[in-house]
Amino acid sequence: MTFKRILAICAVLALGAIPALADVSGSPLVDYGNLDTCAGCVFPLIQFSGASAGQSVISYSFYAGTAGAASVTGNYLTPVLFEEVSGPEFTIRGIGATATGFLNDAINTEPFVATSGSATVLDANTFFGYVDGNAASTVKNTGTVSMNYPKYVGPVLYFSEPVALAVGQTVNMSSLASVSQGSRTYALQVTTPEPGFYSIFAVLALALTGLFAAMGRRKNA
Repeated sequence: MTFKRILAICAVLALGAIPALADVSGSPLVDYGNLDTCAGCVFPLIQFSGASAGQSVISYSFYAGTAGAASVTGNYLTPVLFEEVSGPEFTIRGIGATATGFLNDAINTEPFVATSGSATVLDANTFFGYVDGNAASTVKNTGTVSMNYPKYVGPVLYFSEPVALAVGQTVNMSSLASVSQGSRTYALQVTTPEPGFYSIFAVLALALTGLFAAMGRRKNA
């Protein structure tokens, strides 16, 4: 077996380990038929379970719908980690890199790269969500993630009008009920690694290091 062949097999095994050792939270990634009309709004959407405490968000996926009309390719979306304080109050724990250039009417997956704060789930009061625009609220756009309004079915209860976000800031969200709307579902999922995730890759890294060392000794023999 050639050296390149061995490396290819290791790469396939590593990539295959990602979904097997990941926890995925959220709703099915399908076209629910509608998009938010609120530009630059803030949404705490997915509540983590206590079992995710201590894990770090590694990526998120969503169905970028167009509601049968406009393109969302040029929209911006900024992922955010929230901590529910009490009722509608949420403290900002982490802000990720803003993403854009999405595929229309398709599932999009983006890495969560924390630009400030933490990517770690604290406890069962931690939520994953996003801003339709950037965290500074200087860039605002209407919705990108497909959702099922006005069917009023789903886990989402809170939102905030456009506001500049910073880590440690507490935002007093509005309930959907307070604006005469019900709960809803968004085509959004978030991925965190299970405890064995990093150990698997540590083993693979050690194996590859040993392989390179062996190949080097063979070459110099």
